[in-house]
Amino acid sequence: MSESITRDELLAEACAIASTHGIAALTIRGLAERCGVSIGTVYRHFSSKSELSVAAIESFFRRELFDDFCLPAQGRNYLAYCRLFADRISDVMARFRSQWLGGAEALPEAERIAAKKREQQLVGHILAGLARVFEEDPDINHAALPSGVTGETMSALVFDAVMAQIHSGHDADVLLYLLERGLYRA
Repeated sequence: MSESITRDELLAEACAIASTHGIAALTIRGLAERCGVSIGTVYRHFSSKSELSVAAIESFFRRELFDDFCLPAQGRNYLAYCRLFADRISDVMARFRSQWLGGAEALPEAERIAAKKREQQLVGHILAGLARVFEEDPDINHAALPSGVTGETMSALVFDAVMAQIHSGHDADVLLYLLERGLYRA
């Protein structure tokens, strides 16, 4: 590659390094060497290793989740959407843990804090997407739901429950069954 390398090209290579060797193995110098550019070229696009690491993590999750779950197509069925979300997030988190998190405990605190902040932004987008699908699903019996059940509250519940199931090593089948029985007309 040349010194005229783009940020996106550097980021793609950074993701390749992180997915192969773990995020802790990603360095400015290593990325420059891999791309055949100077360290200064990498610094023109990423002001620090922390910025590079966070951008790589964000790129991974955007690629895996953003289009489907932050910008959902209209007319989606909420239950099918939740099922897709549960399956996809389980797979994505398993791959992220096994491929990217090797040595992550050695990352500086600033990088972990910055990554957590970006993660919260992505979660916010996912929750908004889930809420929108909930509100727009014409098959949900909205009138039969208890007061206070909104797209936001339901989606926060679903997101938290799916994540808890993933962390405990279980699938979300029970949650999905309950959603089907509780949201849709009999």
